[in-house]
Amino acid sequence: MERKFQGEDVKWKEEWLDGESDHEEWRDLTGEEREIFILKKFEGIPRKVLARYSHKISRADYDDYLQELRLKLWFLVKKFDGDCLGEDKPRFISYATQGLQWKMIELLRKQSREQKRCICVDWQEDMDSWALENLPWRDPGMSSEERERIEREYLMLASEVLSTSDWEIFRALFQKRALVTELARERGITRQAMYKRVKRIYQSLKEVLKFLFED
Repeated sequence: MERKFQGEDVKWKEEWLDGESDHEEWRDLTGEEREIFILKKFEGIPRKVLARYSHKISRADYDDYLQELRLKLWFLVKKFDGDCLGEDKPRFISYATQGLQWKMIELLRKQSREQKRCICVDWQEDMDSWALENLPWRDPGMSSEERERIEREYLMLASEVLSTSDWEIFRALFQKRALVTELARERGITRQAMYKRVKRIYQSLKEVLKFLFED
């Protein structure tokens, strides 16, 4: 089934394979006009590559990926060792398609790394916000006795809410300031699995704080 993004037909148009050479029109152009001419002639190549990976990209990102592939296409045009508008056109199409496929893989990998990094940063910020030194009762206006009382109550409730293994992770993270990577390595699991577990602990602790500070 043909895929479409925002009304754009992503079917590969192959008109450039037919007809005469475009050399005469090319010679009359200069600078940026030549780039625009070439990109229009071979517009079907980046669209074909995008169609292959359409299940991995969102509609909102389509135009951004298309622009990245167009830039790469122009780079490949300048690097090509033949006549992309003449007898070497079929060879260029094969060459450019392969080059854009590698570029697309590179872009998807980069996006995946950035998404994972953002998730880890967000979770780390969440965890830091619930560390003992950053909790709400660390208010300068609160008496030391009141702070100690609430902190003891918080730890007691956390120990009751969390399982034994989660309690150990909680203590390592929030009292000893251990790193998630270290905890994952010690337990023989992946860092992503440990982040999921910590997020679950964080959700449980939110309920504890809600109980402590509700009116």
